[in-house]
Amino acid sequence: MVDIHTHILYNIDDGSKSKEETIEMLKIAVKDGTKTIFATPHYIYGVNSYTANQLENRYKEIVQYIKDEKLPLQLILGNEVFIDENIVDALITGDCHALGDSNYVLTECYNNAKIEFIKPILYKMMLNNYKPIMAHVERLIHCQDDIEKIEELKDIGCLLQVNAGSITHPKSRNDKKIIYKLLKDEKIDFIASDAHNTRSRKPGLKKAYTIVRKKFGQTLADDVFINNPNIIIHNYTNAEGGIACGTRI
Repeated sequence: MVDIHTHILYNIDDGSKSKEETIEMLKIAVKDGTKTIFATPHYIYGVNSYTANQLENRYKEIVQYIKDEKLPLQLILGNEVFIDENIVDALITGDCHALGDSNYVLTECYNNAKIEFIKPILYKMMLNNYKPIMAHVERLIHCQDDIEKIEELKDIGCLLQVNAGSITHPKSRNDKKIIYKLLKDEKIDFIASDAHNTRSRKPGLKKAYTIVRKKFGQTLADDVFINNPNIIIHNYTNAEGGIACGTRI
């Protein structure tokens, strides 16, 4: 399995608080069956608590640890990018990261964000050859009518990610119903952990994968946990030549 959304790099954002916690998070992910993790610290234009050099050095440090300890895990750097009018320029200049060197960008917005505000920025991203993925899209859903909001994002070409915790521990019966409908209608492209720590928000996809497989079948489960994320990895490892495998997303 591939986890495209984690806050696993320590003392960078509101994720891991120490190197020891990061190491434990890595071990939890490996034990759970995750093969590749994208480290995606929050990027909010103008207010980050880290510099680009600090982020790069922290990433290289953890990659070296993985190599030294021979952990069966690949770590790729990205960001969870907060949507605002500056974000496309920040991507172009390299001030923030897509997922690896791919053109896929993990994005987020306020839970009550208006589609009218989001859509022009997403369009601008796509015009510059970026492919936005809306993180934890279930947070945008407050009632049944909000499904139309999600469908609008899909219609303009935005990909959608749901947190594994929303599958294993939905906040309410209604949340579960809505998320299941989106999965059944094949609106969801990725399920990821959004891991922040080793306790309440730890890495791990296996339990959610099992639920999705039992409820919706092997093909859908493999797509959202393995096949679609692997397209990003191929796009990352073959960035100059574009996507190097058959596209499901």
